[in-house]
Order: sequence, then C-alpha cells, then structure tokens
Amino acid sequence: MVTVFGSTLAMADPSDEPPPQVVQERTFERPPVTVGEVLAAPFYLPEMLIGTVLYPLGRFTGWASSVSLPERVIDLISDDTKRIWVFPSVRYSTSKGISFGGTFLFNNMFYEHKDLAVSGKIYTNLDRSVSISYSKAPTFENPWLYSIKAKYHLDTNADFYGVGIDTSDHDKSIYSEKKGSFLIEAGQVLRRFQFVRIVGNVGVLYTDTDTSPGGYSKPGIQETFDPRILVGFGDQILWIRYGLAVSYDSRIPSGHPYRGWHYYFGVDRFEDPRGSYDHFLFSGGIATVINLYQEENTIAIGVRARSAEDWGGALPFYQLNALDKGSPLRGFPSGRFRDRRVIVGNIEYRFPMWKGYWPDPVFGLGTLFVDVGKPFDDIESFTRGGVLYSVGIGLLVTTKGRFFARAQLGYGGEGIEALSSLGGAF
Repeated sequence: MVTVFGSTLAMADPSDEPPPQVVQERTFERPPVTVGEVLAAPFYLPEMLIGTVLYPLGRFTGWASSVSLPERVIDLISDDTKRIWVFPSVRYSTSKGISFGGTFLFNNMFYEHKDLAVSGKIYTNLDRSVSISYSKAPTFENPWLYSIKAKYHLDTNADFYGVGIDTSDHDKSIYSEKKGSFLIEAGQVLRRFQFVRIVGNVGVLYTDTDTSPGGYSKPGIQETFDPRILVGFGDQILWIRYGLAVSYDSRIPSGHPYRGWHYYFGVDRFEDPRGSYDHFLFSGGIATVINLYQEENTIAIGVRARSAEDWGGALPFYQLNALDKGSPLRGFPSGRFRDRRVIVGNIEYRFPMWKGYWPDPVFGLGTLFVDVGKPFDDIESFTRGGVLYSVGIGLLVTTKGRFFARAQLGYGGEGIEALSSLGGAF
C-alpha cells in the first residue's frame, strides 16, 4: 500500500474475499461543497498529482500475489502498517528566495515503529541540502528510541552582519559554507514519567567556509569585517561531538498541539582533534499551548535560550548563536544577529478561519504573534541596551495532525520579512 498524504493506493486480493453476508443498505449524502473546501483545494493539488502517478502500484499488489512473490515484498506494498509517505516541499523567504524539495518517508518499512526518511531541497541559486535518517520511535511496550542521521548542506550565500545587537543591516556580507554531519542518537522515555525523554548523541561535524563564488550583489565578509572577528574563516574543521538532552513534552497532539507543556535542556560538546576550536553549546526552553474554547483556538507561549562557551578553545563565528526568523524572531532575516548567547520569547494567538474536507479534514488557522529577543555576550551586555522585537500575522494549514502549509509576515523595524512553505519536509 502506498499512501500520499493519507491517500491509499492498493487493490484487494480477490482470493481473500469474505463469504457473502446480508448487509442492510445504507445511503450517505455528502454535504454541499463549502467555501473552506474550495480554498483548501490548491493545497491538495500535489497529493492529487502524485496519486495519479502512483496509481498503477495498486495493480502491482494484485499481480505480486498472483505470481507468489516473497511475502515480505507484498507486505512492503500492501500491508496497512507499512506505507510510503510523500511530502513535496516549496519554501520562500525574503532573504533566501525559493527552494524546492521533498521527503520520502518509508513508514514501518523494516520493522514496526521504525522509519527511513530521505529528504532534499535545492534553491534557485543552486544552494542545496540532502539528508537521510533511520529512526525507531518509542512505544509503551518498548520505551527505547534511536536514530541515525547523515546530512550535507551547501550555502554559497550565507549571511553575516557582525556580532552583537548594534550591528547594521547595511553591513550584510556573504560567505560560502559547507557542512556535513553524521549523528547517532539513543535514549528512552521513562516509564514512570511518560512525558520525560532522555537522549544522548555522538557523531562528527565537518565545516568548510570560504569566500562566496560571486554573482551576488553583496560584498564578501573578508571585505567588510576585521579578520579578528572571523574566527575559523577559511579553515576546514572536523569536530567530534557528543551531548545529552532531557525533555518533558505533554503537548497533544505533538504535530499540531492545542494544549500541553514542553520543557527541555541540552548540552553538546564539540572537540577539534587539533585542539583549536573546542567548545560547548547549551540550550534550554519552556513552552505551553493554552486551549481557549475550541481545539483550534489557542495561545502558544514560549521562552528559549542558547549559550556557546569556548572553554579550552576558540569559537568559530558561524557557531555563534543566531537570532533571526528561525529562532524565531520572525521580523529579521537569517543570520541577522549573532552572539555567544541569545534569549527569545514568543506569544502567538491561533484562531480558526475555515474547516474543509479534501478528502481528509483540513483546518485553516490565522495567527497573530509577537517575538521579543536579545543577543548578548555576558551579563553586563545583557543589562544594558535595548531589546529586539517583531510582530506579524500568519496563516497555518493543518491536516493529519501536522502543519502542511504556512505563510507569515513579520516586521522588526528593518522591513517586512516574508516566509512561506508548502509541505512537511523542512
């Protein structure tokens, strides 16, 4: 069985038909088409197209049964617990332009609760990334979890504005960055405290920074900034990394929550075998979703902080913590502010706009948000100066308990930053 956004493409085996039964005939009348269904239709266009292309696989299931192919082959195609999910992805941001990509998720393909995912995306300027992961989810019977991930990322147009809160958007400069990583994670959900998760990790991280290949309107960072600020620029670094994270997550459901709490704390150690760039990264946060009077009418509140400590080594400039739309401080572009430490608070009101069926329930949610944050180097720099803010509006489209599409506009005093994405890949 192949499932694309929940659509099942399979044919039943005629030999498995049950004996005739007397069934009372029932009739169903579909309600009239609503405005919500019409507005939701474009979001399901990728599903309909992919469903059309993959429809012949349903016939293959019946043929495989008739010629007695190995049972495992038939299971991979027709078993209800083993599915292939296809998530096309299109993303746009003011600072980075458009990217296209997708994820193929092989759900329960090898063993129950074990998934294989392959993802990739490419920007119009040919920046690109690809990743592959194999993971096991925890269950009540077996609370252990693990994942193995490999990822490669190339950004020939990475942005850098300097360090600290007083940087100017006119100092925007670019550089080229390559990253490759391999990471193994393993942990457990505690049986006595079902929402508590402890996960350890070990792996390697390779980075290579260089001048941008050109073709862009912004200067290179080596032309704008003092080399003393650009620690690690031009060096190829291979880190051995390891860490530990503890979290508590009672949000329901996890993909599109309408109530619950989330706490987390993590620490990661990066060791350079040459001893030049050893450092720690700490992260922590608390978030809650408050249900008002409907499951789709909620307020999300969160505070998170990150700190980079170069105990025993130097800290490369691109390992400084960023405060931007991904933090999220949604009124500012990627890499807008960087420093050793950052803190950001968010409050977002989500309210229902429409509900439709195509063929599964799809919800349109409007959002109003306020983000407040600050990058700083130490306590003294935290207590002086101002803070950064952004306000904005957005639209979320959810289906199957996950965010399927989103569009947001944020303003932080330097212009409007737009972000939109289609698909669940990134």
